[in-house]
Amino acid sequence: MPIIHILISKNIDTVLCEYTEYQGNFNTIARNFLKKVKPNTRQTIQYDSYQYHYINKDNITYLCITSNFPEDTTFAFLMEVQRQFLNQNDYKDIMKKQSYQLDYFEKNLKNIMDYYNKCPEKTLSGEIIKNLVDAKSIAIENIEKLIERDDKLNITVQKSDKLYDQSKNINSLANSIKNQKKAEKLRNMRLLIGGGIILVIIIFIILF
Repeated sequence: MPIIHILISKNIDTVLCEYTEYQGNFNTIARNFLKKVKPNTRQTIQYDSYQYHYINKDNITYLCITSNFPEDTTFAFLMEVQRQFLNQNDYKDIMKKQSYQLDYFEKNLKNIMDYYNKCPEKTLSGEIIKNLVDAKSIAIENIEKLIERDDKLNITVQKSDKLYDQSKNINSLANSIKNQKKAEKLRNMRLLIGGGIILVIIIFIILF
């Protein structure tokens, strides 16, 4: 399967432009992955049968989705997108843009995608692809492990909340029992004092 989807994002939440010829929720998932992008890195994230590849540099992310597509060709594609995008847009202007304010670049994304989907041996600039991309510099991580880790953290927080509530209930019960014991002790003391006074009065009457 070819390159399915490509987007360019500023920071982690502002998609400046994107292009795809397919339908699906992969673009929604891609936006979720933007939150996990590490600054100034190249990375491949495996999710089900799809791969999410990205290059991040200076707070700009170039992210694409593929399925069983050559990794060296994919990163050559991302590097070409990065090169053309920065050639046509000033960095300071890019940082001022809001969502989809650079959507004119979609035509470029389509043309670049069409070229690289043919699995060329050379880039548009003429470099040999397999020599251009250093696979050792590309980290590969399974997003399902990240999701599982997040879920575990959430569960831990929920359990901690429950333990805190239980602790509050136990403390409340302990205080209630303590107050009951104090009231019972005070009541017994009153009975003893009252009984003692009555006994003294009886003895006084008998003697006098």
